[in-house]
Amino acid sequence: MLHIRVTDELKSRLEESAQFFGRSMNAEISQRLEESLYLSKMAHALEESPQLTDGERALVQSFRNMSQDERRAVLALLNKLSSPHD
Repeated sequence: MLHIRVTDELKSRLEESAQFFGRSMNAEISQRLEESLYLSKMAHALEESPQLTDGERALVQSFRNMSQDERRAVLALLNKLSSPHD
């Protein structure tokens, strides 16, 4: 079991997000942590890749500096742009 303390503002944001996605608070926090760890791992791996150009490394660094909500928005946009258009 894990006990953490968060600000009232963060708790409120987590509650809103959990309700929006139809998840419990525990499921929401777990999902957020999983995403954060995965994204950090992938960004680090990409940043260290010798095949990246300086511009690509700058994009990775910018992505790492974004908030989780900003990252989600960017990923959603990229998914939309890469999906076949009807």
